Amino acid sequence: MKASLRIVFIHLAFAVLALSLMVSILCASENQEVIRFAVIGDRTSGHVEGVFGKVLNQIERLKPEFIMSVGDYIEGHTDDSVLLDQRWTEFMEIVADIKAPIYYVPGNNDIENDIQERLYEKYASKTYYSFDYKQIHFVMIDNSRWENSKDLPQEQIEWLKKDLAKNKDAGVTMVFMHKPFWYRTIAAGESDLLHDIFTEFGVEAVFCGHFHSYFTGEFDGIKYTTVGSSGGGMNPGISGIGYHFCWVTIDNEGIHIASIDEGAVRAWNDVTVEQLRFVNKMRFDGLENSKVVVSESLTIPEQEFELFIHNFSDAVAIDDSISWKIPENWKLTPTSAIVSVAPGETQLFAFTASCEKGVFNLPVMNVGISLHENKITQLSHNLEIARQAVGIKADDIKIDGLLDEDCWSSPVTKLIDGEGGPSKTDDTEFYFAYDNENLYLAAKCYDTKMESIVANVAEHDGPIYGEDCVGYFIQINPDKPSVYQIYINPKGVVFDIKYHPGSDGYLISDKGWNGEYRIKCGQNEGFWTVEAAIPLSQFNAKYSEGNKIKLNFRRKHKRLNEAGNWQIPIDTSPKTMGILNLN
Repeated sequence: MKASLRIVFIHLAFAVLALSLMVSILCASENQEVIRFAVIGDRTSGHVEGVFGKVLNQIERLKPEFIMSVGDYIEGHTDDSVLLDQRWTEFMEIVADIKAPIYYVPGNNDIENDIQERLYEKYASKTYYSFDYKQIHFVMIDNSRWENSKDLPQEQIEWLKKDLAKNKDAGVTMVFMHKPFWYRTIAAGESDLLHDIFTEFGVEAVFCGHFHSYFTGEFDGIKYTTVGSSGGGMNPGISGIGYHFCWVTIDNEGIHIASIDEGAVRAWNDVTVEQLRFVNKMRFDGLENSKVVVSESLTIPEQEFELFIHNFSDAVAIDDSISWKIPENWKLTPTSAIVSVAPGETQLFAFTASCEKGVFNLPVMNVGISLHENKITQLSHNLEIARQAVGIKADDIKIDGLLDEDCWSSPVTKLIDGEGGPSKTDDTEFYFAYDNENLYLAAKCYDTKMESIVANVAEHDGPIYGEDCVGYFIQINPDKPSVYQIYINPKGVVFDIKYHPGSDGYLISDKGWNGEYRIKCGQNEGFWTVEAAIPLSQFNAKYSEGNKIKLNFRRKHKRLNEAGNWQIPIDTSPKTMGILNLN
């Protein structure tokens, strides 16, 4: 009996101890201090004067404990230290009266080179660092000069791992950086080095900027938030969120995030990354039309074309009506049509168009997508038109800059300015030829003051686009959507970039790509020349009679600060290009 009583007393003791521990935990949880702070988006890249200051004043009224930021504080894009000093001084004057501490990470406008990095550290902070506030561990990452996680310096990656490992027991860990690498990786179902590290070490939330548009996503329990514009060029996004900031509350129930603009306080998931990727995919690839051909007189004789609407969603139907905004001098019929495109399907529409002049002032088609109740996004599509040039089948072209072969006898000469009017450059002739192994490009650029030609850049991928040069935008292989931008100056120096479309349609630049060329330039009395052979093997392409290549080209005339273009707008999208017919 006594033994039984002892056992009962022991059980009671354990029960009292467990109850005491539970009460202690609950009290600690209930008494956990609530933390509130703001997150501001980009100030610059097309900034509007006064907006950033107004956003800060809004935040100041809410009395945050501190303010976090996601980069782009100044308009950079220069290595002039005096000018950069002025821009940083201007920024510091804007934030001087804000009482809450502000923590910084660098954006691509803030750091592009070593000079900018030194001034960033002088005025703002280290480029990457961490700090603690109560139970929260904050990590600030520098991805200002890189386009994906795997390209970040190994030194920073090792620092990040050590820092997160050291602070793995923090109550909450949050990361801030400028570019949302996650949009093109984990949101597209691809791996991401930073995300793997965040997952391994228990990061709960990540904040970015750069896109000037608000959207969110949750992956492996991590809340990703891309803050839109707090003063830079503003993209309202698919929910119409204008200039805004985020308000973050951390309490015993977790992390709570709201976006606040002048019109409303919005839920964290007001715009999800899935919705944004769908809309972007629709904007880039969902709307297309068979090319409307422009005549040599820069008119469009009456012709039929087909418009395609591809619905890439597996859940959202597109039920709306097409409406065309038709500029003066254009005729387009019918002007509207009913749209009903089920998820995963395509609908085709037939139209007729003509234009007597001003063909580059394009008709614009609009159609709406209803993502959910009270959220309708308008998609716009510029009518795709195409000038046509001819590539001549050639034999034994000698790349010597003389342009004396028979294939260089049918030049394209009628170039236009940025508004579609006659080019203001001196006369220019472009030529195209091909054989089984090469695409050949040639140009003759007349100049009444040959001594004024500017061609100082001598290194590959130097900024020759700011000098006298000719430039080409080419989709080499019609079966592969990559686009190549190639500029050549009078010395035969090349600047080139490869663009390939991401899974959402955005073109992603590969600045590290370098093409193979044989180039010879020449200078004569009154003109300079370019003659180039581009081997097709590097593109896994072969040309034959009847092939069509998407193409655009231009001349930049430094003395006149003018450009002569074949087709406008000058863009890397194949939708804006003309057609090179191989005869």
